[in-house]
Amino acid sequence: MSILRACLLCAMAAAACAVDVARAMDGQPTQQIVHVEVNGTLTLTAQISKPVYETIQRAYTVMVPYQETRLVEENGVQKEVTVTVQKPETKTATVTVCKHVCVMMCSPLDHKTAKGFEVDGRRIPAAELARRLTDQSLVVVSAMDGMIPDYYASIYKPGTVILALPAPSSLPLQMPTPGPTRPQFVPPPPGPLSDAPVPGLIVQPVAFQAPAQIAAPAGSVPAAPIDSAFPNTPAPLIVFATRSGADDLKIRQLVETPSEGELTVRANDSAVAPEVVMKVQRLTRHSETTVVPLKALRFSSSEARDIATDRIKERFGAGETTVLISADGQPVDDFWLQNIQSKVPVLRGVKLPPVSTNGGAMPPMAYPPMPAPVPAAPLPPPTAP
Repeated sequence: MSILRACLLCAMAAAACAVDVARAMDGQPTQQIVHVEVNGTLTLTAQISKPVYETIQRAYTVMVPYQETRLVEENGVQKEVTVTVQKPETKTATVTVCKHVCVMMCSPLDHKTAKGFEVDGRRIPAAELARRLTDQSLVVVSAMDGMIPDYYASIYKPGTVILALPAPSSLPLQMPTPGPTRPQFVPPPPGPLSDAPVPGLIVQPVAFQAPAQIAAPAGSVPAAPIDSAFPNTPAPLIVFATRSGADDLKIRQLVETPSEGELTVRANDSAVAPEVVMKVQRLTRHSETTVVPLKALRFSSSEARDIATDRIKERFGAGETTVLISADGQPVDDFWLQNIQSKVPVLRGVKLPPVSTNGGAMPPMAYPPMPAPVPAAPLPPPTAP
């Protein structure tokens, strides 16, 4: 896929989700970098991964029945018979595939409205939070407006700051024009943070390629990386794994989608009691499980040490274990493992298909119907001996 096409997909991904792009696209917490601007204000920079559907042409092979006429000999007499044979044919079909695309997001951070938590759930006082949010701090940002669940928090080292940001009501996006080079990061204009609950937001597509492989237009200066603190690799994802028999591993992907709804509450048990309609927060969960042979997987720790297969079997029991998985099948960069405990397994070498953010998997791949049998031309009559 060309860089331009990847950038266009990223742009469509961000434009389609103007409200929830500031948060993790699947309900997972994200690791983000705190920057202290020259005027003392704070900004957050994040790399957000999002599943995007794309329609492509795919070739496949089917066995098609054909009718053939053959000469057979019975009792010294030759006669023609019709038989059905299967022959391979290559067909093409339009299919829908789901891919991960990444956008880089930069937004103001107000430590007065943000909530800070320790990994064990204890609230960090506002004064202490302001002290700990120094330049280039790597923090974890909740996808909700509260503390992250224990099954996520358990993977982070003690001392990691977990931020919960106010829920945005609307987010104006400033999408750049996609081009053949990596987009240059443009920080928000300096100035005091507004008291409004909706911060400004800048979103830019990400193309994971080495700078030496990106050709700048003639006469132009090559674009700088979006944020030099981020590695040129996508952030890993969080999945849940458990043993399946002796030789297989079940990997569960979880998508959590928050939404607002209404709930009717009666004041008391009386039949004529007044009803009150209130706004409530809803959380929809959707999970998909894939069974993969253990021998096909490669594991390491957050300290970049390989874990042998027999040792991995000891780590997975009847219950689920929280696991980091590479988003592209390649080794996870050490940058993303700074806040991860050494006991957390890191899975690489396998690239799972994304699960959509609306609580459903990608549409099934549809092939055209099997063609009807085609009669073949009859064989020429045998020549006389």
